[in-house]
Amino acid sequence: MFCHGKDLAGGNLAPAAGGAAFVAKWQSRPVRELFGYVQTRMPYHSPNNLTPAQNADVMAYMLQYSKVPAGAKDFVGDLSLKGDPKRGEAFFTEAQAERGRQAFNRNCALCHTTADSKLTPQQVNEAPLPNSFAAPFLGRTYYGKVLYPTVYHLFTKLQSMPAFGNESITNNTRADIIAHILDRNGFPAGKTELKPDVAAMGQMMLNEPGFEHVFNGKDFTNIKFVLGTRCGPEPGGCARTEPQDTLQVMPGGTIYCKCDLHGYWYYSAKKLLNFTVRFQHKFIKPEGWVGDEDIYMGGGGWLMFIQDTNMQGFGKSIEIEGRVRDMADIFFLGGGKGKFTYDNAAKTRVVKPFDWNDIEIVSKDGQVKTYVNGVLSSTITEHDYPAGFFGMQVEGSPTEWRNIRIRPE
Repeated sequence: MFCHGKDLAGGNLAPAAGGAAFVAKWQSRPVRELFGYVQTRMPYHSPNNLTPAQNADVMAYMLQYSKVPAGAKDFVGDLSLKGDPKRGEAFFTEAQAERGRQAFNRNCALCHTTADSKLTPQQVNEAPLPNSFAAPFLGRTYYGKVLYPTVYHLFTKLQSMPAFGNESITNNTRADIIAHILDRNGFPAGKTELKPDVAAMGQMMLNEPGFEHVFNGKDFTNIKFVLGTRCGPEPGGCARTEPQDTLQVMPGGTIYCKCDLHGYWYYSAKKLLNFTVRFQHKFIKPEGWVGDEDIYMGGGGWLMFIQDTNMQGFGKSIEIEGRVRDMADIFFLGGGKGKFTYDNAAKTRVVKPFDWNDIEIVSKDGQVKTYVNGVLSSTITEHDYPAGFFGMQVEGSPTEWRNIRIRPE
């Protein structure tokens, strides 16, 4: 506290760290923001050198000196935000958000602010540019479309700034500023810093509360494999339960499937009955392909309600077809029954044979609707399958999947 003086009143070296001036500066901001600043920026000569517990004690003294009433429990500097109702996943750290706040003030504050917005959602959507990047800014829509569906879209916006020269800051600094904006829009901090990786940022969804990623983009945590034709998983069966070189994690958070045999993989964290799943699916064009792309008949699909009592072949499940020509058709596997309808003309119009297709599957109250690139393509009107696992079919044709996220209902 040398720089702030014995009485915390500040001076030539540093501002007040207690008392009326200190309270006036911090009273409208959350305690965790003050703690994050102290933890990452202080002491000046060796920032981040004290433990969270030591900084918690320092902050307690600052608050006591400022006549903030004491509570029944010690302040422990816990920034885990457990129970804090946040609106998405964690893409940044507390320290990065604090760096971003300072970078925003240096480079953006002449024209913009991240102060709490008093604008209504309607005003945010109608204004040429809202005066604050704080909530509800990231929910902004334009002619019915969300402007910032992912972190990548926010990143492209910031690439046009600052006004005095967009090459005056680095993309790493932009990532820090995005961390600050995310924090001011109610997103939680985590353990990993946001990097200016456009492929990864494109899979960081900003307006999908309640969704969780099936695939974390790094490894096969919570994913299990049954790879082998007409065969149950090891140890009782002959199907492989390890991906080996059949499936690989690729840069940018993509799963590449060589798919040199038949089988499937599934999200093993929970069985589901009512849920929404969203992902992107793409077939790899065969070398030397000639002719119309839409006649490609490579195999693949998406499996619903996989039962762990019969996992042979493709198991007892509902298959939603992934092939180009009959994408979203329905097959009831393993003895289950149901009824469905499909719009072949609509899905034929929108399927992209060797490009990424956006797939959404909504299972609710005994019905399942499948949307291909935003178009309703098939509807299961009734079925008798209980809750089960969601998975992807491996059926001999090289395939990629990415951005797989699910929301249990």
